[in-house]
Amino acid sequence: MKIIDTAIMGLKILEPRIFEDTRGKFIKTFTNDFFKENGLNIEIKETYYSISQKDVIRGMHFQTPPYDHVKLVYVPYGKIIDVVLDIRKNSSTYGQYFKTELSSDNGKVLIIPQGLAHGFISLEDNTNVTYMQT
Repeated sequence: MKIIDTAIMGLKILEPRIFEDTRGKFIKTFTNDFFKENGLNIEIKETYYSISQKDVIRGMHFQTPPYDHVKLVYVPYGKIIDVVLDIRKNSSTYGQYFKTELSSDNGKVLIIPQGLAHGFISLEDNTNVTYMQT
């Protein structure tokens, strides 16, 4: 798994290895040992997903303390453009945004830290966006 830092402090992209053969694909999106070895101390407490039709926009959503949390977001089916906005007033990247494509083809996982707003537009029907959070 490869970790890529973005221009927004704390926002990271994970590029997992994709194992593919005639049967299909296998993608590991989370490994606790890998996260700990790389200083990503994230304790997953909850997972959920949404299913959206093409052109549906969801967000920008965020949680305020004491309900704020870290999110891991990925797309096991379909494709989205994901947008993350830094709304941390004391952050050097306050007001900046980042966007990227997440899809079942590229297998990317976003690590979204506390204090960032998150939203997306679905580019395909029946797109599944999965969330793992602390």
